[in-house]
Amino acid sequence: MERPEQAVDVRTQVAFDAAMPCAHDLQRLGAEPMACLDRWRRELGDLYRLDHAGPLLTRDEDCPGVVVVFGEAYQRAVLTDIERFVLPESAARTLGLPPALRTLNAGLHGMRGDRHEHHKQLLARMLAAVDAEAMRVAIAPAVRIIAERLRAGASALASMRALTLEASSRLLFGPAGSAIVGPVHLMDYFQLRREAAAPGRAVDAAMRTRLIALGETVDAALRGYRREARAVPGYAAGYGALAALAMADDIDEDAFVGHANVLFISCNEPVAVALTWTLLAISQMPRLQIRLRAESIANDGRDGRTAPSMPLLESVVSESLRVLTPNALMVRVVREPVALGGYRLPVGCEVWLCPFLSHRDPRWFPEPQRFSPSRWAGLRPPAYAYFPFGAGGHGCVGRALALRMLHTALSALLREGAIVLDGDADIDWRVQVMLMPTVDPALRMYDASPAKRGMLHGGIADIVELSDEGC
Repeated sequence: MERPEQAVDVRTQVAFDAAMPCAHDLQRLGAEPMACLDRWRRELGDLYRLDHAGPLLTRDEDCPGVVVVFGEAYQRAVLTDIERFVLPESAARTLGLPPALRTLNAGLHGMRGDRHEHHKQLLARMLAAVDAEAMRVAIAPAVRIIAERLRAGASALASMRALTLEASSRLLFGPAGSAIVGPVHLMDYFQLRREAAAPGRAVDAAMRTRLIALGETVDAALRGYRREARAVPGYAAGYGALAALAMADDIDEDAFVGHANVLFISCNEPVAVALTWTLLAISQMPRLQIRLRAESIANDGRDGRTAPSMPLLESVVSESLRVLTPNALMVRVVREPVALGGYRLPVGCEVWLCPFLSHRDPRWFPEPQRFSPSRWAGLRPPAYAYFPFGAGGHGCVGRALALRMLHTALSALLREGAIVLDGDADIDWRVQVMLMPTVDPALRMYDASPAKRGMLHGGIADIVELSDEGC
């Protein structure tokens, strides 16, 4: 396969090159997206288009169609060129929501050029200042609450959402800031907006009214937090990590609102989903879980200001993010005329990237279906072959923070007890941008590893092999 050239200007066009490989027979795409994309990749190669006029994941009526890209080289070309391959237009705009609600989901995604780079550096410095002790202090109380629920049996995803909401509120807003913001409103708004923005979803007047009311509540709360934090002399620990961003004079109020909301959501739903998949996976591998718990207990109290070294746990998280990555499907939109792989891409077309399948590329990951943390001993895949947090200019600026949340929360949960599936369960999966379980199974925590544990059945067994062998 030839290496794709750098994106270059070509004559403006509204149609795809006739020579570009094309996937037909799209009837099963909605029901089996990953199977279809993978089959077409094997048949057509790492770059092809879908035989469909119009958008599939965005709401842009002018979209001429969809291109799908795979392979480290093509993915690098798309993800590094944030001027031509841009994030989709905010659903707040396409839904005709007020300007304040458009700001809420902007953050870095709404910026380009020097402004994007400057704000990205400011955010990176702010997040780097969050040390291991601050993370531990934020997560420990939340874990104790969730552990009590799990001892009685509790829904996995709902529990992890409660854990990340409590922990991220303490970490980002602090007790004083949380009282102002009411973080639960941010999550309610996120869930409702995701529902309203779903492709093909008709938004009626009642949903739109509720979405606007909730969005305006969140917007006012974040602006109120910024004003309160800036009124406190010096650094206000009671206002959490976002106080440093609130006090930055070169971050105006609109930019702060966008950054704060996006960072908060990034520390919640993706982390909660990743924790859920990881716990479900290790619930099926008792010997691995025993080793993980021993490592976590051995490192308890050694946090200090830097994170302890827990290579096994880090490998388990890396493997979980590989084979059960929440960020299953990504989309970019062609903003300017561009060429890729020798083909012209029309302006406005959707460009799909699929970490779910890219992370199963046997060129980088032998036996790709197998959950094997040991593969990470010395493995350093290219950034554009393994990208659970995205990559390039719009890669998640909170990647390191999210990983620390995952590591710290998982380690703390394991110290509390052994976690098993509470009875056998049939679990399938779906892709709603993120890879989600179709049902929310119950987990249960015991003081010691029980003799009997629930077994996973169903569609999840088709995408990952869970066994203690070789772990």
